[in-house]
Amino acid sequence: MLIAFVGVHLLMVLKLGINEWPMPGRIVRRATYLQEYRELTHKTGCTVRASAVGKDILFSGFILLSIAICAVYFVPLSGRPAGSTIIQTASAA
Repeated sequence: MLIAFVGVHLLMVLKLGINEWPMPGRIVRRATYLQEYRELTHKTGCTVRASAVGKDILFSGFILLSIAICAVYFVPLSGRPAGSTIIQTASAA
């Protein structure tokens, strides 16, 4: 269900655009919102696909790199399989 909700959310963002932060004096009208959003993206040149996808790729890469670094740092590189010391101490007793 979570994947379905995220999918619907992304579909709505791509179809309707991103809402601006609420500010005093800024009135959002449903009838003119799409036209104003298209004019704003045409003027600034930043669409959802360009900025959001780029940020997602950067953040995902950072997370994957962090996981890889943690795996290299915390996994013992002694050449023995994990847990082999437990088996040896159990058989010695």
